[in-house]
Amino acid sequence: MTHKLSVSLLGLFGACTAGGSDRLEISQPNALGATAFERAHSSSDGGEHFELIALDAADREVARVALRTGEVPALQTRLPGADTLGSEIVLTTAGNQQRVISHEVSFHVLQMIDEPALRELMTLPTVATILADEAHILVQASAPMERAYSTQSCPSSYMLQTPTAAQCCFYSMYSTSGTMFVTPAGDVSNRVGPATPCTAFGGGSCSGADCYYGPQGFARAQFSNNGQYPSIYSDPFGGCGADNQHSSEFGDVYGDSPNNQGCPGGGTGAGQWDY
Repeated sequence: MTHKLSVSLLGLFGACTAGGSDRLEISQPNALGATAFERAHSSSDGGEHFELIALDAADREVARVALRTGEVPALQTRLPGADTLGSEIVLTTAGNQQRVISHEVSFHVLQMIDEPALRELMTLPTVATILADEAHILVQASAPMERAYSTQSCPSSYMLQTPTAAQCCFYSMYSTSGTMFVTPAGDVSNRVGPATPCTAFGGGSCSGADCYYGPQGFARAQFSNNGQYPSIYSDPFGGCGADNQHSSEFGDVYGDSPNNQGCPGGGTGAGQWDY
């Protein structure tokens, strides 16, 4: 399968000036009751920050999407090596918080969103456009029932020799595909792909660590803690799901591909596509 994602994008964080904040109305009905949102951009500590805050009719916060790029110390607990450059996305609704971290700093394709109402909000046209154009956050909407998707156990050729990918699910949807599994640390990991190895986001040539798709044809892994003892299951609304309410539907997969590989060019990014 050749996997390509494309969207009309501005320069990262380029639509507003640093430190800027403004407000837009939401006309579409949604389960969170959001009627407007504010977004803000800033730069500090060698990184970039973006926040989108959804408000109800009484101007009460009902959801927040926050993206930070720069040093993410928690990556050291998920991956070998000392490299902590990456991104952190924090999704907040009704006091519940989900954290997604990755070595990826440029494009963020979110398959793992625990709260269905927040996914609905993030895929409303007005909100989705702002997230894509200003933060390069792309959210997969729930699959329409008439549009085909499939799940299966991950092919061993898609996975690394170590660690074991527990409960590994491969999903193929109408606009994206990837793997979802549980790591030895108990996190849920998601990788978008496969595409042509060592290519840019949306296809095309790239050099070393600047590539979006790595030597296996998958994007850098995202890690999210979806609750204690998460289970991976086939989600009827699209692709693979993860929570601690369902029973596991997939077995462990021992991969064939070597670890610590990079892409040709200066600064190969070796190991950045590991999990």
